[in-house]
Amino acid sequence: MQAPSSTVSWSVEPIHCILGIIQLVGGPCLVVVDGVEVVGALKQKHTVNRITSTILIPFLGPSHLSEEEMRSFERCEKLIGNITSSGSLYYSLTYNLTTNTQQQATLNLFEAHHNTADARFYFNRNMHNMLLETKELQKFIVCCIMGFVHIESVNISGISCQYAIISRRTTSRAGVRFFKRGIDSEGHVANQIETEQILCTSNVLSSFVQVRGSVPVFWEQLPTFRYKPPFVLSHSQHHSRAAAKHFNDLSLRYGNIVCVSLLNQSGSEGLLADTFKQVIQSLIADMPIKFVSFDFHRECRGLKWSNLDKLMNGIEFDVRHHGMCIVHENGDRDGVDQQQQQLQQQHRHHKRSTSTGSFGVENSHMDESNSNSSNRKKKSVNNSVSVSAIHPGNSSPTKHKHKLKTQAQRKNSHKRSKSATDVRNLTHIDDTENNDNNDN
Repeated sequence: MQAPSSTVSWSVEPIHCILGIIQLVGGPCLVVVDGVEVVGALKQKHTVNRITSTILIPFLGPSHLSEEEMRSFERCEKLIGNITSSGSLYYSLTYNLTTNTQQQATLNLFEAHHNTADARFYFNRNMHNMLLETKELQKFIVCCIMGFVHIESVNISGISCQYAIISRRTTSRAGVRFFKRGIDSEGHVANQIETEQILCTSNVLSSFVQVRGSVPVFWEQLPTFRYKPPFVLSHSQHHSRAAAKHFNDLSLRYGNIVCVSLLNQSGSEGLLADTFKQVIQSLIADMPIKFVSFDFHRECRGLKWSNLDKLMNGIEFDVRHHGMCIVHENGDRDGVDQQQQQLQQQHRHHKRSTSTGSFGVENSHMDESNSNSSNRKKKSVNNSVSVSAIHPGNSSPTKHKHKLKTQAQRKNSHKRSKSATDVRNLTHIDDTENNDNNDN
């Protein structure tokens, strides 16, 4: 008796990479990337991709799910798709986007990216648990960051250069705008972003790193019908204890800290500013922290950008000593044995500023310390000094959208003083404060 024939339908769909495996109702699902947008080639050879669409593939078919489970699965599938296809995830198959240039100077470039990734910015780390269990599957692991990457060619004084900006969002204390503010008991602040600006020529690369994050005290700003919901401070939590953990982590990573508060000094924001100042003053005796307060909205009201000179004069000495990481490359950057890099200068300062306006700065760190090729592997990023900027406002860490300007606005923008430009370079201003998917 001949067995009945069965027909199996197959379809082949091209994918770019595997984002990971996620556990949902009904079992594990494979998340694959089927749509990307090429951002550019970092250092002219490392292609960086922006994820635009993903597909969720269940290990098991939907036949074993009840109607309620199926509805739950579809809701989860939609939510995951909204996140993974939001345009805020980036990856490179040949460049570890989770680490900055200074960190990479101490790493073995032959090592797999997931072994050297900075856990703070390794967005899909938990989705790789099952892949990490099997050695043969580890080659499919691709480390992603949530943030923003932009690469473009520029010409400076007749020299062709490449400019790149990479913003990396931490995986701790994640959440959406208004619902996640301030700090937690472990010292993690909401919306903490490390932003690296890279400028490179054919044989020299410079890197400038900053970090921003929410004001490191316990506070809320729950949504109401008001345009700007009021700030609510917690009176049951120990602000200084949590802030000490936060600043201790910053100082270990980046060194001395300069806090520049751009908060309003009046209203509910003024109460937040006072609390923040008191917390900093309680830590100064035990930590290398300098605090500078500058009421940005009051000082610069009416487009009085020249008043920014007051801020610049107050921190000029610190700015001059912030420095940057400079790497000279001779030979193949991809091979440790072939490359001869000299890490001339590292960041060693940390600046922190605070604002609730259109500034997108929150926690910015810079590190700088002298090192040479013989001892660069002995010096970690802990030798850096940091500078950070805090911003409880509505900035967007993950997307940079340029708003259209009227003719009058463009005219006024040309009249801004050099001081305004300097502060923008210092704090990395992000004018995307109206994105509801971002957390400050």
